[in-house]
Amino acid sequence: MARKQCTEEHLMYGRHGESATGAYFEQIGFDVVHLPDGKFGADLLCKSRHEEFYCGSELRTSKGSWPRHRDSFPYDTYNFLERRCKSDDSILVCWREDMKKGLIIFGQDVRHFPLVLKNNRYANQEDMRLIPIERCLPISIETKGNTTISLLNYIRIKRAIENASIPNYIKSKYLLPIKPYGLTSEQYSKFLEVSGKLSLADNRKPSPQFVQNLLFDDL
Repeated sequence: MARKQCTEEHLMYGRHGESATGAYFEQIGFDVVHLPDGKFGADLLCKSRHEEFYCGSELRTSKGSWPRHRDSFPYDTYNFLERRCKSDDSILVCWREDMKKGLIIFGQDVRHFPLVLKNNRYANQEDMRLIPIERCLPISIETKGNTTISLLNYIRIKRAIENASIPNYIKSKYLLPIKPYGLTSEQYSKFLEVSGKLSLADNRKPSPQFVQNLLFDDL
């Protein structure tokens, strides 16, 4: 694997992404601790009465595939660098260029999805996990007031599963292969029952209207 040089510009984007993550969690009621030499290297510890995460951050740009004029994330999967895998209780927050909208990728999901070799801006032929966008939680910097990531993810999944216009092959991307973050076992069983027979074997591409209409609803 040939790694590309990390420039001061890349480091600046990283600092901006970390700042946006800290601000988001603080405004929804979390205490945020900056850990330059944390458990997993440089990260944030975001902690409330109900939840605790080690948070990594990244900022996409117009060059990096999520410009400010794109309301939603423009791909079917988030390509997660294998070397960034930390632990099941960690998350990665990916911000749009203007840092007003983002995605949360849950560490518990990462190892359950395919490992592939892909090129990116920093390396050639690097190991990545392809995380379906349906497993990622959309967030907005406009969200204010105390809440939990569990509740936001539950609301989002509930909307999708109870929407009769969404076919099962898309619902399966929300619910499989493991219980999504934020759902109790009882809630998960209910959603599986409501959705009927589900399988990840169906390789059809979801119609963007099904995914994107749900993806960035105000939460």
